[in-house]
Amino acid sequence: MPGGTIIFSTEVFQAKGPIQKDGSYVLGSVEINDGIPKGVYNVHFASSMLTVPTTTFDEKTKKATTVVQTTKLVDDKYVHPKESGITCEIKGGMTFDFSVDPPSK
Repeated sequence: MPGGTIIFSTEVFQAKGPIQKDGSYVLGSVEINDGIPKGVYNVHFASSMLTVPTTTFDEKTKKATTVVQTTKLVDDKYVHPKESGITCEIKGGMTFDFSVDPPSK
């Protein structure tokens, strides 16, 4: 889900990080890349939409028209921390890979 944001949260704490084109992410809470304390977290995603502008040029009218197409990247349930169904326990310097369902039709 490149372009989105992954969020690890509890009732009192939240860390997040931008998802890179290769799917990797690094979490931060106060500052970018400052990590996350040990604990159990709900995982969810923000910015789960991909926006792609497309510009066409009409030779007759000599006018350009831009259309913005927005596409969901993940199912809506992954946007809400309690509904995503994803939890993880942080025990130290760890890496987590997640697989999520595409948007329901």
